[in-house]
Amino acid sequence: MLGLFSFRCFAVEFQLDDAKRRESQQSGYLNVRDFGAKGDGITDDSDAIQRALLQAGTPDYSKFFYWAWTAAPEVFFPEGTYLISRTLLVPICGGSEKRDGIIPISNHINLRGENATIKQINPTQDLLYFRMSHRNLIEGLTFEGGRRQIKLWSRNLDESRVVIRDCTFRNSSSYAIDDQLRFDPAVERRDWFLNILEPYLVKTNEAGLPILTAVDESRYPMSLFVSTGMRISRCSFQRCMQVMSVWADWALMDNCTLETHPEMSGPAILSGAALMLEEVTGLAHVTPGKQQWWITVHPQKQPSGIVALDLQKVRLKTDSEKGLCVVRNEAKFTGGSHVYIIADGCEFQSAGSAENSVIYLVDVPNLISVRNCRETSGKKVNFLGFKRPLDEDYFCRSDPQMFSFVVDDNNKNMIANLPKTMEAFADKPLPEKVAQRFEVKPTTVTLSRMREGITTQLNVMDFGAGGKGTTDDSAAFQKAFTAAREKAGLVEVIVPAGGYLMGRPVELLPRVVVRGVGNAALTVPSGRQGAIFTASGAEHLVVQNLHFFNCEQALEITTKTKSKSNILVDYCKFYQNSRQAITCLSGTGTIGEPNETTLRMSDCTFSLCNSALLHNARYALMDNPWISTDPNAADSGVIVNRGFFHLKALIGVPRDTNQHWVDNYGDVFLDRCRFGGEYGGLPMVENFTARGEVLIQNSWLMIYTSFIGKPKPITVVDCKEIPALIALRGNWSWPSAQMMVTVRKGTQGKLEGRFFESGNTAPRTIKDERIKE
Repeated sequence: MLGLFSFRCFAVEFQLDDAKRRESQQSGYLNVRDFGAKGDGITDDSDAIQRALLQAGTPDYSKFFYWAWTAAPEVFFPEGTYLISRTLLVPICGGSEKRDGIIPISNHINLRGENATIKQINPTQDLLYFRMSHRNLIEGLTFEGGRRQIKLWSRNLDESRVVIRDCTFRNSSSYAIDDQLRFDPAVERRDWFLNILEPYLVKTNEAGLPILTAVDESRYPMSLFVSTGMRISRCSFQRCMQVMSVWADWALMDNCTLETHPEMSGPAILSGAALMLEEVTGLAHVTPGKQQWWITVHPQKQPSGIVALDLQKVRLKTDSEKGLCVVRNEAKFTGGSHVYIIADGCEFQSAGSAENSVIYLVDVPNLISVRNCRETSGKKVNFLGFKRPLDEDYFCRSDPQMFSFVVDDNNKNMIANLPKTMEAFADKPLPEKVAQRFEVKPTTVTLSRMREGITTQLNVMDFGAGGKGTTDDSAAFQKAFTAAREKAGLVEVIVPAGGYLMGRPVELLPRVVVRGVGNAALTVPSGRQGAIFTASGAEHLVVQNLHFFNCEQALEITTKTKSKSNILVDYCKFYQNSRQAITCLSGTGTIGEPNETTLRMSDCTFSLCNSALLHNARYALMDNPWISTDPNAADSGVIVNRGFFHLKALIGVPRDTNQHWVDNYGDVFLDRCRFGGEYGGLPMVENFTARGEVLIQNSWLMIYTSFIGKPKPITVVDCKEIPALIALRGNWSWPSAQMMVTVRKGTQGKLEGRFFESGNTAPRTIKDERIKE
């Protein structure tokens, strides 16, 4: 039996022949067929797939340039149906031996399928267990049957990032996706996270392969923290008994479809942290006599942390005249933990549900905002339902600033039934013209569209790249892009899993796709300045799944002002970039220079970079990033915006620094962001323009006196100039010692008529240094 935290490396008895080994190193992926998997829907492929997964975790691959990370290959499933009969282990990478004095502790294995189904034939067994999940991309797979289909266990590793996209989950008997962490109070360790309970006992069978037995986690208390950013995108959940149990610090589900199982009992989604649903549609099969609803907001992680639900353009209906309650809230504002529920632009069928309400309150959050929502059955339904009446003493000891309830522009079928005890905290909505400014509807780039039309695929290893991290590979990369120039149509240049030393900048083509397969890391020799990749006159550029480490700059992109340019940086990691990780400047790069550039940075991680981005694009979207700031950075913006910048679903971890999140010279929209809290947080915006707009919604505005502290303004928006509009709605903060807006001496103009706020549980305070006290 494996001890609770004894992470051993399992021997892989099935060995690839030399030709297949060279092929896998050349391609960057491991094909499960090469390990004996049939994918015929008849053969039990458990052992073969397990061998492939274990091989990806061995120390056979080049190590990265920091810690003990290895260039783990991707595990690939070709078209077929792969039957398994037990839970399979996706292991820690790098084996169990020390490397540079460090024992590997993270799992960064990616899984990809091509019309492939993994089907569990044992309904009591889970499908895949990601042990020490840290950086995992799961895409293009269908999961069928079994209990839990993806079980993630991170032991609260910092900067954990999980992206699941273009997958189908079907007929699970429990939660299709589960990332719960629980701890064992009987285990006494110096650091609390070492008490985290591993959810399986592991034995080894005669073939040397792991056999996993699930632990009864319900006997153990929930961990307060799950330091993971999760995204579930373009996925379908079909008749799963439950969709997901999600406890990640920040989780985004977007463009997904949900279909519940008729025998479902309780919620389809159980959430105990901050969960955002956007463009999600759901169909519930309602069964009389069953207690069923869509989402539970659970208090398990209280009294610390955020417990939150944010629904944007969510459409939920049932297959009967009976609707379902959308949210059952069991969490309560405690002073040390905020609870908020926001719905915007949604359609619900809730009339006739057992609760006869859209939101059912077991306890009351400190922020509820429901705006522009519709009840679609044509029947009346209460906006709120209550487990018990709220007496006059319910809010009597609470700070009035810490509560806000907004009901705005919903259809007449949704009855705004705020009781008197809550009406005292009701907020007026923003003026209609101001609220409309939040309706940002740009045409942005998508990965599928940007990959359309690929006619040729080239591999940098075919041009002499070694991928060992010991010799200069930049010439080989440049040869690959030179060869791509001679090809017709859109070319994809593949960078297989490995470490690449880049002695000089490599110029990309104006139209090209660059994709890492598995874990591909690029760095520079000591002292080398400049970017790893440059792109002059970029028109159609994709940089996907690459790691840029210990360099001055990763990407230096320029575009022509009159050319329509689409730039996508997808699922990349930037670590210790000493300047901006990404620059994207059109024309001369000046502030507000008219151009046709659309820039998107999706699911990227920026760790200890001096700055994440400098741009002047017409529209720049950074969605679902993780940013850990550099404590040694200068007094500057983590992001410098000279155009239009839309930051969505950020997990921000400010180290001890005097930076600000955004230096704004244009228009900035901060949308559903977690602005940290570590080391006292940072100001959200330092504004330098009188022409632009600053919009902030549904975000955790965390800024107060630092524990250690470099000097910084304790303010959300710091005005060196007063912009045309500042609007804040649906935001919250803790503690309350901060300014919403600070106007500095020497600033021209009036703030009156330019500042609006609604539905915030942050202090409504303004500091104007120009006013003599």
